Amino acid sequence: MRYHRSYRRPHKSRFVEMFGDPVSNPKKWNVCRIREFADVRIGPFGSLLHKEDYIQGGHPLVNPSHMINGKIVPDNDLTLSESKYKELGVYKLRPNDIVIARRGEIGRCALVESEGFFCGTGSMFVRIIKDCRADYLQRVISYPTFAARLEDAAVGITMKNINAGMIENCSVPLPPLALQREFAAFVAKVDKLAFAARRRRDVAKQLYRAKIQEFFG
Repeated sequence: MRYHRSYRRPHKSRFVEMFGDPVSNPKKWNVCRIREFADVRIGPFGSLLHKEDYIQGGHPLVNPSHMINGKIVPDNDLTLSESKYKELGVYKLRPNDIVIARRGEIGRCALVESEGFFCGTGSMFVRIIKDCRADYLQRVISYPTFAARLEDAAVGITMKNINAGMIENCSVPLPPLALQREFAAFVAKVDKLAFAARRRRDVAKQLYRAKIQEFFG
């Protein structure tokens, strides 16, 4: 059994330190069902989308294969036209929605960070109404013990499936929003430092290649 990793090691360590395991809830946070603070909607039926609806360079569909490490990695060949995107407006994804795989790798999910994405037929999405940050809930859903609990509830033999009701009825610890914001600030700081480190490495590699070319040129 494998679970989708949606956070780097420093993020995970800090998450556990601040919030604990979301299933055992060792810090005794107040627990609510997801339906109490968010809406859950399943993606469109396949009959609503046809081969001719797909174009290149339009609005990207988000299916399970497009959720990688908690981020959306779209396929430019699997997109919808503006007219179809507007026609099926109820399935538009908004920033801070959480899009979730409803089949295959249970617990696979991603945070929507910008406009223009569309929920695919293999996905569902959660839209938070109150009392919770989307980035916190996305990490809870993808946490290994939480994903395992979802998988136990999933149905199907050849491929596991979950539905909106299963997500709505999941109990989730809700730490104070101030603490959720503190964690988000930590993640942003770590990511900024990691980005700066990657930039330094890239510059160093470019300089090295330039020196090699100069030497042997």
